[in-house]
Amino acid sequence: QSATIEIRSQDVLNGLALEVITTNGQVIRRETVNNRLLHFERGSLAPGIYLIRLTEENQVIGLKKLMILD
Repeated sequence: QSATIEIRSQDVLNGLALEVITTNGQVIRRETVNNRLLHFERGSLAPGIYLIRLTEENQVIGLKKLMILD
């Protein structure tokens, strides 16, 4: 199955990073963006609960729960 996360901004998002973190705290995916759009594909992430952390210049600006169901 395919799933995507898109983050769009009117401003250039220099140094923005999206991390996928397991419930054990392990960062398993990291995507960075240096323009106005971040496009993140589910890829091979197994069903389960993950955290999505957005950071900008090493500061957390967002944290959300992601549930993947098959």
